[in-house]
Parts: sequence; structure tokens; C-alpha cells
Amino acid sequence: MVEGLSKRIAGDWVDLGQAGLSLTALAEYFAFEPPVVAAISQKLSSSVLQGVVEYKQGVLQPLFQVLEDMKYKSIAFDALARQNGEIGRLVFVTLIQRLFASGGLKPEGGEESSPAASEKPETDLKAILADVMTRVREEPALKNNTAVKLILTQLAIYQREREVMEKLKPNIKDREKAVSFRKNFTATFKKISQNIRKYYGEFMESQRAGADRDRRPSLGRYRLRELTGLFTRQAREFARIRSTLGFALDQKYKVREICVHLFNEKKEFITLLDQETTACRALIDDGPGGGKRNDGHEVSVAFASEIAALVGKLAAREVKSDRESD
Repeated sequence: MVEGLSKRIAGDWVDLGQAGLSLTALAEYFAFEPPVVAAISQKLSSSVLQGVVEYKQGVLQPLFQVLEDMKYKSIAFDALARQNGEIGRLVFVTLIQRLFASGGLKPEGGEESSPAASEKPETDLKAILADVMTRVREEPALKNNTAVKLILTQLAIYQREREVMEKLKPNIKDREKAVSFRKNFTATFKKISQNIRKYYGEFMESQRAGADRDRRPSLGRYRLRELTGLFTRQAREFARIRSTLGFALDQKYKVREICVHLFNEKKEFITLLDQETTACRALIDDGPGGGKRNDGHEVSVAFASEIAALVGKLAAREVKSDRESD
């Protein structure tokens, strides 16, 4: 090992060990700018297939591509610095996972039903129309919802037919024709009302389905403490990458040798992610819903969702603080 590097790695890990005891200390240690914190939250939110493991893969794969390029190309210090920044964020996220696993942070939950999922559709026509209009007023984009379009179309037909009825009614003097006239319009209005109720039911069903999709999976269902050791190993190894690259960038000494050595360890780092997937799969097998098709991603997605929400709050808080200090 290059002289001085092992000391740098050990010293950085000691500092991280202290910072990793609480979210506040962790945030203060890394001192990310609000846009960086927001970007971490966004990337985690976008990792919907394999959750945090997907996020970690998205950090490590570009890093190892840069390291591999170092074998044959001139040293790209700017690219190396960018990747080291991403590794710092990876260490941050992994240490937050460890806080959840060790009990230092409590999951917020997310499995409880939301209002949109539990509310019952209206049946009174006036109440239905009032509800739809209120929703469209509060969320104009709903005008593009197919069911809402059909409801509004039926409402327009109703209003047009009513105008025609009011216009023609005074001119019908014959009693039998008046009865037939009212009967025809009553049938028309009844059909319109049935259509509106039908489309409203479809609309409410789509709203409930959307609420189910958006509902955040809960970490609280799983025995996360079993993952504490794994996240500690991951954090230590990712931190070693960060310290190594930081050392190379600072010293500008034997950079190619350092980078090639890291690249040769790629398999070991990827194995850490495989171990996480395996460990998460075991939690699902032993927890609620065990026995269903299990690829281990459910827990990882729950982690990504929980951490994205937590980090998003940190970003919002920092932005507010910045504005208040101006």
C-alpha cells in the first residue's frame, strides 16, 4: 500500500464512526449543499425496481468504469473527483441505513391507509358533481383524466338537454304530448345520471389504485437489526474507496497504481450488494407475506423510499435555513 494511505483510511473511518451515531452528526460531517441533498433524495425515489441496491449500483458502476479507463488512458482528475463525490453520498446513505437497522432512526411507516384509499364514492348526483368540480379546481390536471372528461361531457349534455326542455315546455299545450314530453326527458336525464355515476365510480377506483401505488412501503415490518453488521461492512468499504480516492487526488502520487488496485477489487464490492439482496430476501421470507415470490427487493425499495423522504426533509430544512439567513 502507498505510504500514508492506510493512515488516511483509518483516520477517516474513526471520524465517520463518530458521525454515524446520529443523523444530525452525519449531516454536519458531510455538510452537503441543499441541491446535493435534494439530488440524493431524487435518485433514491427513482430507484423503484431494486431500491437502495439499485442506487448503489448506479454509483459503483460509473466509478469502476472510470477506474478501468485509468489503465489505458491519461488520468482524468476531474472525473475522479466527481466519482469520489458520489461515493461520499453513497457512504452517507449506507450509514443512514445502518442507523435504521441499529435503531438510531425509527421508520415512519407508510402501510397505513391514506384518505384517498379509504374514502367511499358519493352516490347523490349533486354531491358527485360537487366533488368532481372541487377536485378539478384543486388539481387542474385532472381535466385530462378519461373518467373526468366523460363526466364533464355528460354534464354538458345534461345542461344542453335541460335548456331544450325548458325552451320547449311552455309551447306544449296538449296534455298527452306534455306527459310524453316529460317522460322522454326524464329517461334522458336518468341515462345521463347513470353514466355520471358509472364514470365517477371508475374515477374513484383509479384514485384508490393511484394511492395504493404511491403509498410508501414500511420498514417497520422487518427485523432490520439483523442488517446492522452488513451495513457497517458496506460503509467501511465504501468509506475506504472515498479515502483512497481522496488521498490520490490530494497527493497526486501513484494515482494510476491506486486506481488500478481499486478496480481489481470490483468483484468484492459488488458482492457486498449481492449480500444485501440476499439478506433482504431472508427478512421477507421470515416476515409478513413470507412464501410469496421474493427477489429481496421489497425491503430495499422500502429503504430507498424511507431514506428519500428523510433526506428530502433535510434538503427542505436546509433550503429554508438558507433563505432565513439571507
